[in-house]
Amino acid sequence: MKTAIQLFLPDCLNHKKIMELVSTAINFNCDIFIEKNKEKYNVKSFINMCTMNGLKGEIFLYAVGSDSSTAMEKLYPLLLTNK
Repeated sequence: MKTAIQLFLPDCLNHKKIMELVSTAINFNCDIFIEKNKEKYNVKSFINMCTMNGLKGEIFLYAVGSDSSTAMEKLYPLLLTNK
């Protein structure tokens, strides 16, 4: 069964933390995409866009797939430790 998770990434997160979340998410059997200010990006285009434009704005990470609940269990604690 394919399920989707949505994870809000506050813009106070630093670039390194967002990359950590994204790289963790892609280790699961999920399709990952990121939405920033209502625009959707795949992981590579998001990283390129952040490098050029920074991270300000509403950012959501979506994982869609059979392992999305497992991915959420791993991602949520990472989100809480903003280092």
